[in-house]
Amino acid sequence: MKFFKIIAILLFISISTLIAQSSKESLRLHINTGNMEAALKDIPSVLNQNPDDFDVLMMSGDVYMDYNRYADAIKMYDRASRENRKSSEARLKLAKAQSLAGDVKSALETINDAIKRDEKDLSLTLELANIYLRADSLSQAELIITRAREMDKKSPLPYIGLGDLYFKQKVYELARVNYEEALAIEPNNMPARERLATSYFWLANREMDDELSSVLFTRSLEEWNKVTQQDPNNARAFYEQGRIFFMANQHSNAANALSKYVQLRPSSSEARWMLAQSFEKVQRYDSAMYHLEIVVNEIDSVKLKASILLARGYFDITDYSKAIATFAKIDQDTTLEVLDFQRWGQAYLLTQDTVNALAIWDRTAKANPTENCKIMDQMGYIYQRILKYQEAIDILKLRLNTADCNDDKVNIVYYLIGQSYLLSERPSDAIEPLRKSIELDSSFLFARLSLADALASNKDFDNATLEFEKLIELGRQDTAKNNFALVQGFNKLAGMYMEQKKFKEVIKVGERWASVYENEPYPYLYIAIAYHNEGNGKSACTNYRKVLKLDPKNQSAIKNLKLLQDSGACDN
Repeated sequence: MKFFKIIAILLFISISTLIAQSSKESLRLHINTGNMEAALKDIPSVLNQNPDDFDVLMMSGDVYMDYNRYADAIKMYDRASRENRKSSEARLKLAKAQSLAGDVKSALETINDAIKRDEKDLSLTLELANIYLRADSLSQAELIITRAREMDKKSPLPYIGLGDLYFKQKVYELARVNYEEALAIEPNNMPARERLATSYFWLANREMDDELSSVLFTRSLEEWNKVTQQDPNNARAFYEQGRIFFMANQHSNAANALSKYVQLRPSSSEARWMLAQSFEKVQRYDSAMYHLEIVVNEIDSVKLKASILLARGYFDITDYSKAIATFAKIDQDTTLEVLDFQRWGQAYLLTQDTVNALAIWDRTAKANPTENCKIMDQMGYIYQRILKYQEAIDILKLRLNTADCNDDKVNIVYYLIGQSYLLSERPSDAIEPLRKSIELDSSFLFARLSLADALASNKDFDNATLEFEKLIELGRQDTAKNNFALVQGFNKLAGMYMEQKKFKEVIKVGERWASVYENEPYPYLYIAIAYHNEGNGKSACTNYRKVLKLDPKNQSAIKNLKLLQDSGACDN
């Protein structure tokens, strides 16, 4: 029995060891593949299973450093240095974390203790210099870096240290030179490559000559590209590339680089915001929407701007309901731009909500008429369509009174105003704007047609006749182009004469009409009815038959011809 208990205990220990080892390797895999967020989430459970494992403590510290969580990193490196008191790396990283956390005294104590243990480790001496650099003790840092160069003239580390010194002093050209010296010694030195890329970035920012600045930005991009080739999971390299492309308005390239960064660092709201803007600029709205929806909830400082882009994006991908809701929410906090008011109203219109569309457009038109000329045109058309003629007149008059809207469409505006008066049974008021429309463009036949209608409704038949005749004259110059207006002109002129019982004039108009459109039934119908009213049964029957030849189901012609035939009038 005792034997089995021992076996069970051994099995439990073995399984626990395997689980701990598995979690440790999982953490290492996350770090090696750049999945730092997964690594960050796993740290508590991995530490629970491996509380005293030196490698786990060091990896945990590295992850915390990547997220600038210096207090947590200090705890990990301190525990690691206690587990392995001979590890210079643990003390170096502990000192660096203490320095970055602002605890210079502890950092100096830690690094000096490490140097006493291993005076020949150049990296420790240079970290001492870095601690002084971060504390702005530049002269002290310079002395230490100079001493380090004497320790090993073939090492790239002193050159990196000198580069850091000059970078701290914002002497970016000398920083660049020293980083390049370091890379000449060790081409694969990643920190030197990253610092060189950063130096080029700041040199470009300071350069006044645009052409040279562009060259320097390109050099920075090239160096960051080398970093990503060497380390495809280097998040910072993708971020810096994306930032440079974004600043240069190369939004397609920015989107590519920042997409990779956000994959590696999903919690980076700032990068996600740049990515969303880049997608929006290159009209990849579906992609932009996903990121904007996250940004709106994560960054208060850009919430409004992100919401505006989100509303525009919903509009562009034709999700009009969401566009309407988002614009409405923004409208509670700020005044929308004119184009956004226009989109908002258009979204309502495209969801068949004409009332709200007009209400939104009315707000922007009255607030900014100079920027809403086309919107006021559209409002005029819509108001006419829904029989709100006075509203059409009011908005179109606002357009006329806006100097910046004085374009080549003004004659149409006068026409719409006149037509609105006419449709609301105010023909006297319609005459002046319709004459103005014709004055601006005498070839616009619809204005002349409406003017003739208005004059006829006002019992001014002589002037109405003149306008109809002028319309017919102009229309006949291009019957294909002017087909509708010309047919209406003949039709209305014949109808006016018919109402006045001027049957001979009706016949004349009908014959002229038939000479232009010989395959249309209506000119013959007017002629037939006019002859019928004059008692000329034979001519009436002849024309009724012409109507039925072209339109066999025409009920007026069928009925009237039968009446004439039954009475024997077709032969008289």
